[in-house]
Amino acid sequence: MRPVHSRGGVAASNRLPPSADGAGRTRSGTVPVWVLKLTATATVLNIFFFGFGYARANVKDVAAPLQPPVVTTSTRSTPAPTPAPALNLRRGVRTTATAPLTTTRHS
Repeated sequence: MRPVHSRGGVAASNRLPPSADGAGRTRSGTVPVWVLKLTATATVLNIFFFGFGYARANVKDVAAPLQPPVVTTSTRSTPAPTPAPALNLRRGVRTTATAPLTTTRHS
């Protein structure tokens, strides 16, 4: 195939000759477009529905405890609490005399 020269003098060698039926360029791939579209659609639908299957198989148990129960034995002695370390607060930060938070609201 000879390169086709354009008006600017630059060779345009990427042009393909028209196909035998006169429909324009020849096909460069071997897979029809509709097969690619069908495969893409099937892949999306599989991922979508398998996601629902996974969600259905792994349903959250509302009665399940958020934390496992603590196993206590009577042979162990309770360690004595250590005194809280002294804090060096920045200027403008104040301490309070209220009780510390032990639990928070769970969503």
